[in-house]
Amino acid sequence: MYLNHSKKATLFSLLLLFVFSLNSSAQDKLKQMPGYAQYQKMAPKLYSSIKRAPASVAWAKDGKRLLI
Repeated sequence: MYLNHSKKATLFSLLLLFVFSLNSSAQDKLKQMPGYAQYQKMAPKLYSSIKRAPASVAWAKDGKRLLI
């Protein structure tokens, strides 16, 4: 079965539309899941709860230590 370019593009577009519509309906269900309210409360605090290493680290001239 041969499909010309415009029919292929139309079918591909319809397929993408279908897939993205499924994804958006799944996102709507997320707010109804158990624990969602707790996650919304804790999410802003998660980033600041972890102590991160400094962005720049270099070797000392003797090659045995790291300079922070």
